[in-house]
Amino acid sequence: MSIVDHQSTSIERAEKTQAIEKTASNDTAITAGTDSVFIKRSKNINGKRVWDKGSCCTFCEITSTNLSKHILKKHSTEPEVQKILSLPKGSKDRALLLEKIRNLGNYQQNCKVLKIGRGVLVPYRCPSDDIEVCADDYGPCSFCLGFFLKKELWRHEKCCKHKGNTLVRGRKVIARSQLLLPSDVSHSDKLKDVLAHMAMDSIGLTVKNDLLVSKFGERLCNKHSHLPHRITYIVQKMRELGRLVRVGRSMRTFETLSDFIDPKLFPEVIAAVKKLCCFREDDNSFSVPTLALKLGHSLKKCASILRSEALIAQDKALEKKCKAFYQLCEMRWNEEVSSSALSTLDQARWNSQHVLPLTESLRMLNRYLMEQSVLTYELLKQNQNAETWLRLAKITLANIILFNRKRSGEASRILISDFEKAKNNKSQPRDDVLESLSKVEKILVNNFLRVEIMGKRGRAVPILLTPKIAEGIQLLCDTRENIINPENRYLFGRPFFHSLGHLRGHDCLRELVLESKVESPENITSTKLRKHVATVSQILNLTDHELDQLCSFMGHDVRVHREFYRLPEDTLQLAKMSRLLIALDKGTVSSFKGQRLEDISLNVQDITKDLSGEEDEEEEEEEKQDEEGRTENKASNKDISGDSEESDAEFLPKKPRKPQKGRGKSICVKNKNAQRDVLNEDEIASVAKYFETDINSLRLPGKAKCEAFLQEDVVFMDTGRSWLKIKATVRNLIAKRQRSLRK
Repeated sequence: MSIVDHQSTSIERAEKTQAIEKTASNDTAITAGTDSVFIKRSKNINGKRVWDKGSCCTFCEITSTNLSKHILKKHSTEPEVQKILSLPKGSKDRALLLEKIRNLGNYQQNCKVLKIGRGVLVPYRCPSDDIEVCADDYGPCSFCLGFFLKKELWRHEKCCKHKGNTLVRGRKVIARSQLLLPSDVSHSDKLKDVLAHMAMDSIGLTVKNDLLVSKFGERLCNKHSHLPHRITYIVQKMRELGRLVRVGRSMRTFETLSDFIDPKLFPEVIAAVKKLCCFREDDNSFSVPTLALKLGHSLKKCASILRSEALIAQDKALEKKCKAFYQLCEMRWNEEVSSSALSTLDQARWNSQHVLPLTESLRMLNRYLMEQSVLTYELLKQNQNAETWLRLAKITLANIILFNRKRSGEASRILISDFEKAKNNKSQPRDDVLESLSKVEKILVNNFLRVEIMGKRGRAVPILLTPKIAEGIQLLCDTRENIINPENRYLFGRPFFHSLGHLRGHDCLRELVLESKVESPENITSTKLRKHVATVSQILNLTDHELDQLCSFMGHDVRVHREFYRLPEDTLQLAKMSRLLIALDKGTVSSFKGQRLEDISLNVQDITKDLSGEEDEEEEEEEKQDEEGRTENKASNKDISGDSEESDAEFLPKKPRKPQKGRGKSICVKNKNAQRDVLNEDEIASVAKYFETDINSLRLPGKAKCEAFLQEDVVFMDTGRSWLKIKATVRNLIAKRQRSLRK
C-alpha cells in the first residue's frame, strides 16, 4: 500500500483541501452563520487507503501528516519532547506520550475551529464518506483529549490508555466532555461542577453559552452549591431559562436571555412564556402552569442581576431598562400569567382525588419489609458483596420512611456521622422526666434510638430507629469498607461508579411496594404517608402541645400541617359536623354549653326515625296508654312534674308501697311482701347518659327505645329488668331537671 506524504504549512490550506473533498464526497456540515465546520474524512483511491490525515503541532501550529517525525526534529528542545527522546524506541510509554502531544495539538486546533465556526474538525478516527456525521456529534475525551463520537465516548473512556488510575465518578461522560469545548462565557469551578451534571443537549448548550443564564447559575451556586442535593435544583432552574431562550429564538425576536430584559418587548416576553407553557386561549389555562410561575420569578431575578451589573459598570441606560422591566413584571405578570396558571392549578386540585394509603396495605408492606430485612441481613453477614449490601440498604431506607413518615429526601441524606453521634451520645433521661413516663414509654425510651438530621430551612428533624432497623444500619456500616467509596459520607451511599451520592428514598420505597403486591401501590408514597398520619391524627384529641410535638417531629410547623398535609377526612367530617347540625336543628345545643363535639350525645332511635321520616307507632301507643293510666288515678291538672315528685322517693331508702286501686294500668304494681327493685348509682348514671338527649328535651322515651337500651347496655343486659322500670327512671330524671330549671 502506497503512502501519500502530504504536508500542509497552514490551516487555510487544510480548509481549502477539505472544502474540495466536501464537494466531491458530499460531506455533512453544520452551518454557523455563513461559514461551516467540516469533518475530516478518510479516503480510498482505487481501493487503496490514502493516508492524508494531518495533525496539528501544539508547539508551532503546523499541520503535518507525520507529526512524530516533525516534533522530534523541529522541537527537540521542548521538555515534553526531551522526555520522549529519553525513552527507548518502540516502548509503550514513548508511544503514549507521542499520542498525547498529537491529541493536544488537534484539540487546540478543533477548539479554534468550533469557536470561529469555520474550518476542519479532525477527529481521532476519520469517518468514511457513507457515514453522516456533523461537528455536534463529536466531543473530546476528558483523559486523552481525542475527539470521538459522543455515542461511542463512554466505551472509549472505559479503556482509554491515558486514564491511568483515575477514578471516574458518575456516568455523565458527555457532560464532562462538553465542558472541555470552547464557550463564549467563562464559568467558575462551582458552575462547572453543576454543568457537569447537566445533559448537554441543545438546551444544555444554550445554557452554557448564554451569559445571563450563566450569571443566574452563579448566584444559585453561591447560595446552594454547598448542598450536593441542590445541584439538581440549580440545573433545573438554568434549563428552564434555556428553554425560554430557544423559544424566543424560534420567534425570531430574542437571541439571548439579556434581550428578554427590555420593557419595550414585554408583550413578546409574555407571548414566549405562553408558547413555552402551551397556553390555551379557549379555556384560559396552561398545560404546564408551574413552569409559567417559575419563569416569572426567574426573569425578575435575572433583571436584578443585570441591573446590578449595570450599577457596577455605571451604565444608567441599562439600569433604567432593567428597573422598568422589573416594575412591569410586578404590575402585569400576575394578570397576564400568574392568575391563569394558579386557576389551572386550582382546577386540577379540585378535580383530583385525595386518596390515602389503605391501612391493610401498610400492614402488608410492613410485614414484607420485616421478612426481607431478616433474610437479607443474614445473607450479608455470610457473604459481603455489593448487591446484597444494596438490597439491605434499600429495605432499611424504606423501613425508616414508612415507620417515621419522613420525607424520602431527608431520610436518604442521613450521614454516617449522624448515626454515630446518636449512638455514642445516647444517655439516660433525667430522673424527673423519667418519673413522668408510663411503663410502656420507659421501655420505648430505653430501646429506641433517636437520630437528628438537617431538614428543610435548617430544622433539626428527629428520626426514630427501632432495634431491628438500628441493627441493620450497624451491619451496613461494618460492611461498607470495600463496597462504598471511602469519601462517601452518606449512610445509604450508592455502591457503584465510585459515587459520592446516596440512594433515592422514593425509588427504594416504590420498588419494594411493587414487590410486596399490596393493593393500590400507587397510593404509598412518602408524601401520602405524611398526609396519612396528619389526617388520621384528627381522630385523636390532641392538645396544642401534642400537636406542636407532632409537627416538630414531622419537620414542619402547625400552619403547614393544617394547610398542606391534613386532608379533610370525609368520614370524620360527616360524623362530627352532622352531630353539631342535628343538635342545632333540634334546638338542644344550649344544653351542651362548654362541651366538645365528642360530648354532644344523640339518640340512635331518634336519628333513624328522623332520617327515615316514619313515626314509631308502637312508641305512640305506649305513651298513649301510659297517659290514660295516669289520668284515671290523678286529677286532670296533674302534669308530669307532679307525678314525678311522688316517685322521687325511688332515689331514697324505700318503704313498702301499697298498690294503687282503681288504676287502669299501673306501672308500679308489686306484691305486698315483695322487695322493692331499686337502681344503684351506676345504673342511674348509665340511664342518664343513654337518654341524655331525651332528658334535656324533656321528652319521655317509648317502649322500643327502652328495650333497645336494655339490649345494648352492659350494666342492664342480664338484669332482667322491664322496660317500664327504665321509663320510670327517665321520668324521675326529667322531673329532677325541671325542678333545676325552675330554680
